[in-house]
Amino acid sequence: MALDKEYQGKDILLGFDFTTAVTVEGSAVNLATVKLVGCLTSNGFNMDTASQGTTTKCSGKFQTSTPGSITWGMSGAGVSIEKLVADTRITSVDLFKKAKTQEAFWAFTYDVAGDFVKYGVVRLDSYSESNDAEGASTFDMTLTGIGEVFDQDDLAPVI
Repeated sequence: MALDKEYQGKDILLGFDFTTAVTVEGSAVNLATVKLVGCLTSNGFNMDTASQGTTTKCSGKFQTSTPGSITWGMSGAGVSIEKLVADTRITSVDLFKKAKTQEAFWAFTYDVAGDFVKYGVVRLDSYSESNDAEGASTFDMTLTGIGEVFDQDDLAPVI
């Protein structure tokens, strides 16, 4: 019997596409123009559904509800790095600029093999830096999803 594949956190990446227009359909997007966020120590994805209460006097002692709107987002934390000439990774300088302008862009979380991908248009709504006397300069960010979230089945083929 084969063992289930266990994904390691270090193999789950976070990348951004600042060049593809946010008006492009999600099914027309692929990973070809995605740039990695450099030197992350952690990243995550979240999705929540707001429930709409439907409890009435007829419901008995248990509450009832129906699904409401869905919110989603991504997050990341990392070590600030210097951008070298040939380096294409996204740095804390790039992140600061996106947080400042509130410009929407495509964000992707995916495994190195490309087995699973979650992506959509986001806005960088929370950004912070920490610069302690002892240790590296670090950053934290929270991305808010705008509209629909997509997965690997929706990606356009890379041509």
